[in-house]
Amino acid sequence: AVVSTQSTGTEGKRMIRNHRAGATEDEIAEGADVRFEEFVKDILDFRRKSRDNITATNLNEHWNPEFFIAGLCHPWIDYDFIARYEDLDTASVEIFERVGLTDKYETFPRPSRNSSTIRTAALEFALLDKEIINELKKQLRPDMEMLGYSVPEQLEAIVNK
Repeated sequence: AVVSTQSTGTEGKRMIRNHRAGATEDEIAEGADVRFEEFVKDILDFRRKSRDNITATNLNEHWNPEFFIAGLCHPWIDYDFIARYEDLDTASVEIFERVGLTDKYETFPRPSRNSSTIRTAALEFALLDKEIINELKKQLRPDMEMLGYSVPEQLEAIVNK
């Protein structure tokens, strides 16, 4: 499957150039139709290069480890509340209550848990080499533990192959 059918700019060009065997000049110049495996390999490359760089400034913020983005690795920040996007509908109620704005509740839509997305992810992960899956698990473990995520049931057998 393709991560993006639209041009992903310099990131897409880099992903294709670095991770697509036999990529044509046109594919590289276009930078579109990045494959899932190319995307995953690119993220792992950047995380490997950034391992000793606590700011990981060379990685797109969307793919940076959450503990870099949220500053959770900084001991001088004393968090008393961490919310996840999927829980924003209920977390927002608690946030408004904590700051004394119970009469000003904002409502947030509950994110859908689209089973077709999980099925597609399962198909894509099944195509990855065990070595890539193991490295991805290692790289994502701190974020998953910090934010209380688990591997969806449909992916469990694949990621534990």
